[in-house]
Amino acid sequence: MNYQLGTIDTVILILYGLVMVAMGVYFLRKTKTSEEFMVAGMGIPAWAAGIAVMSAYTSSISYIAVPGKAFDDNWHPLIFALTALPVTWFVAKYVIPHYRKNKIISVYKYLEEKIGDWGRVYA
Repeated sequence: MNYQLGTIDTVILILYGLVMVAMGVYFLRKTKTSEEFMVAGMGIPAWAAGIAVMSAYTSSISYIAVPGKAFDDNWHPLIFALTALPVTWFVAKYVIPHYRKNKIISVYKYLEEKIGDWGRVYA
């Protein structure tokens, strides 16, 4: 078998890398603070953030590996995977609105405000 990348594959990977670097430079110049970077100036709609989180969490391997692992070994990975939707709903319904209302940019910032610097560092 031939395990080398073809010319088209190499060109696509190089173009992808260049686009990622260009986007990084563009947004580096556009954002002035780390808070703007973390929450995009509070300008991303909740549905877009939700789609981004779920697409990062799920992939085709999730649909193959998790049921296979559950069948082969035990049900713990499957049960963990099934909790993703209710937990995502809870976070989107209650946690994210609380963060946005109080202008909190991360869990670590929340812990720092609630219990002090040691809470952020320890987490």
